Amino acid sequence: MTLTASVLHDDGLVLLALAGELDAAVTDRVQETVDGVLADGLVQVVVDLTGLEFCDSTGLGSLMRTHRLLTEAGGRCVVAGARGPVLRLLRLMSMERVLVLADDVGEALETVRQDATGA
Repeated sequence: MTLTASVLHDDGLVLLALAGELDAAVTDRVQETVDGVLADGLVQVVVDLTGLEFCDSTGLGSLMRTHRLLTEAGGRCVVAGARGPVLRLLRLMSMERVLVLADDVGEALETVRQDATGA
């Protein structure tokens, strides 16, 4: 299976939905997508992993890079909807200490909106 990446913009927020498999073969695509979002001046991003079935260490590194770049740009990255083996990997690697994890996209969007408005 391959990776599908969809980017939606809404009022300064970006929803980056990843589906399929996030591994070494496709992380360049994710990085190019994130670089494009940053080039557009958008720094409030929700990464939706609801449709992601597999993630290896390279994919995890890509998520960490996304978080780092957005944070350095003064923005926010919230990871939403991780399930099954992807959620197990995030927990095993204690990623909740670094990444903001939300159960679903709605919760993640609310978190990003609150951060963006200072509420």
